[in-house]
Amino acid sequence: MRIHHALAAACLLVLLAANPVFGDDTRFDGHFWRNSDARTRQLFVYSFMNGIIQGQDRVARRLVLQSSEGAFRPECHRAVSKNANRLEAELGKLDRRGFIDALDAFYALPANRELDLKWAVLVVMQQLKGTSPADIERYIEELKRPSP
Repeated sequence: MRIHHALAAACLLVLLAANPVFGDDTRFDGHFWRNSDARTRQLFVYSFMNGIIQGQDRVARRLVLQSSEGAFRPECHRAVSKNANRLEAELGKLDRRGFIDALDAFYALPANRELDLKWAVLVVMQQLKGTSPADIERYIEELKRPSP
């Protein structure tokens, strides 16, 4: 019987010492980006751009559906439609390869690697829009500050 207890205790210790396979959260930051293959990077950028467009479409659709309940406000409908169309046009102009290259360049700097992808994407979008390097640097520093 003692051998069974010792074996059970040894197994339990091994299980407790091992890294869990499930529940290990992936951090989507520069380390993830740099370790991803080209296909994963393409999928991320494609999903990001289409996700934004779908989110805007959902807002517009919801506004139209609520308008049938008497809450229709034409000025809101025009503003949302204009915003969705503008955003889709802006994203359509972005070169996905250029977007990936810009993220690669951003994360090539070791100081930027801890920044989550969601924030890096915003920085890259500002770069591609032509925002001044000084403004971008201030923005990056603001993003790196711990939130209260």
